[in-house]
Amino acid sequence: MVPGWHDDHPCYLALGSTQQDRWEHYKQLELSVIPDDECELMRRSLQRGQLTGNQTFIDEVEQMIGRRTKHRAPGNQPAKKMLK
Repeated sequence: MVPGWHDDHPCYLALGSTQQDRWEHYKQLELSVIPDDECELMRRSLQRGQLTGNQTFIDEVEQMIGRRTKHRAPGNQPAKKMLK
């Protein structure tokens, strides 16, 4: 985990006394409440280094990290400069 990237929510911290316990409990919770198609979307996005969320969220994160995360079609495409 990157320090300062986010703060753990108190509800997440209450899932266990260690990071491993919290992760295991969170995984079970996630699998029990998130529909299979949404889990698959998140898995594919994670494997491709993409984000899930609305366009505003995606744009903001891309600005923060200085690179595109959106999946584009194969082939040569003109590079677009990121605004700072």
